Amino acid sequence: SKKFQICLTGGINHISNGGLKLPNKGINWLESQFQLNYFISQKTDYKYFTNKYSNSKYNKTNFWKLYLFASSKNLITKPNQNKPILGIHLQYSHQVGRSNSLLYGIEHFLDYAQLVDNPLTSNNFHKTGLLIGHEFLWGSIHFNQQIGIYLHATPKGLSSWYHRWGLDYHCSNHIILGVNLLAHGVVAYFPDLRIGFTF
Repeated sequence: SKKFQICLTGGINHISNGGLKLPNKGINWLESQFQLNYFISQKTDYKYFTNKYSNSKYNKTNFWKLYLFASSKNLITKPNQNKPILGIHLQYSHQVGRSNSLLYGIEHFLDYAQLVDNPLTSNNFHKTGLLIGHEFLWGSIHFNQQIGIYLHATPKGLSSWYHRWGLDYHCSNHIILGVNLLAHGVVAYFPDLRIGFTF
C-alpha cells in the first residue's frame, strides 16, 4: 500500500573471534526476519529508484590493486603468545557491470606462528596462493569474496583450499584501506588490516 511495506528476509550468521585467539569455536545459524514498515508520508515506489539507477551512465573500469597486509596470530603451542603475519597481495579487477567486478589475484605471506607451532615444517611459513573471486562495487566501498588455493603442500590438518572475505574503502583514486578475513572452511585462520594502491 502507499503507507505500509512488508519485507521477508533470510540469511546465514556466523560469530567467532576470527582466529585471533585459540580455540576458535564459531557458531553458525540460519536466520529469517519478518518486517512491517509504516511510512509517515507516502513511500516512494521502488521502481523510481531502480529506473533512475539503471538509466544513469557509468564507465567500466579495470585496474590493478597492490595490497600490503598485516595480522597477529595466536600460537597453538603457547596460547598466551602471538606472532605476526605479513603479506603482499596483487589483484586485477575486471568490471563486468555497474556494481560487479571479477577478481584475479596472487598473494604471498609469512606466517611466523608456523615457525613455532610446526617447527618440522617451518619452510611452509612462506605461503603463496592463487585467488579468483567477485566484488560488489558500492561507490567508495567495495565488498569482495574470493576462493584461493595454496601453490605448495600445507601442514597436516590445513586445507589446500581457502577463502577470503574483504571490505575496502577507496580513500582516493589510488589509495585503499581495508579489512580482510582468511578462512579454511568454517574455521577462520586470521583477519588482517591492509593498505592498497591502485594503478
